Amino acid sequence: GTSIVNIGRNFNMTGGTIIETGSSSGLFVFNNAGTTQNFRRTVGTISNNIGFTVNSNITLDFGANDYATGDGTFTLSSGATLQTANTSGINGSIQTTSRSLSTSANYSFDGLSAQVTGSYLPATVNNLTINNSNGVSLTNFVTINGTQTLTSGTLSLNGQALVISTTGLVSCTGSGTISG
Repeated sequence: GTSIVNIGRNFNMTGGTIIETGSSSGLFVFNNAGTTQNFRRTVGTISNNIGFTVNSNITLDFGANDYATGDGTFTLSSGATLQTANTSGINGSIQTTSRSLSTSANYSFDGLSAQVTGSYLPATVNNLTINNSNGVSLTNFVTINGTQTLTSGTLSLNGQALVISTTGLVSCTGSGTISG
């Protein structure tokens, strides 16, 4: 069976070990709808079959040095938002053995240092937000079905295609630009 831990607030791991033993699995579920939940973990060990699920209508915020690991799957549900400040983008924040990142989810890059989106960014996303005054570079091509929001910094296409679908739009709410 699966042991489920529902997280209604923030996840803060400051040391120690979270380990699944035996032949079952562990699952952390972020489920405080309508809120931003922080994932803070720079030390400690998460090992064996441990997974994470971010439910719809939740923003999970990873700081610059925070990351999820484990042999389970990291699932970002439709309507959820993954927000990262990691310079390696999604790849730096999500280091689980497997990932299921919804093409109907939202992705936000808000670091203080230059970032890349990372190869784990799905080829199609709902919303993509750039809020990094030092810029974000696309790692792969991406199609946006919702809104491309440019709050701060430059989104560098880095030789990749950025497609705004017929249902999508671009919103410049600050000093953001697209280059390349």
